[in-house]
Amino acid sequence: MTLLPAFGHVLLSVDKHVASLTLNRSKVLNAASRPMLRELMLAMDFIENPASAVRSVLITGAGRAFCAGVDLTPSENRWRKQWAARWRVSLEYYYHPFIRRLRGLEVPVVVAVNGAAVGVGASIALMATRSYARAAALFSTCLS
Repeated sequence: MTLLPAFGHVLLSVDKHVASLTLNRSKVLNAASRPMLRELMLAMDFIENPASAVRSVLITGAGRAFCAGVDLTPSENRWRKQWAARWRVSLEYYYHPFIRRLRGLEVPVVVAVNGAAVGVGASIALMATRSYARAAALFSTCLS
């Protein structure tokens, strides 16, 4: 039996060789923060490990949204002047590598979009083998 890593921003479970990843920041519509992206990368380490015996992946969001994009709350971006530089680093070291790893998985990836999929969320949905969305789901690549 393989021990599952424990996370806070992402829930990971495995049942009958299906890994379920749930974005778990429902209070902020599952907005992607650095800690969430780090946990997603650690979840990918587990999923890609042959000992995990994962044969497919299901990704969804907790609450009423899939992922409302990048977390822009003041607590996440304490230094507004450095915001662009900080998110450039996040994109380079967390977001882009996660998207590349997701796309490169050798197992099918299914995304269930249960609400807003904006920016990061839309990218995750587009990288999946299959994406399913509720009738009320919203997809956007930016907020305007």
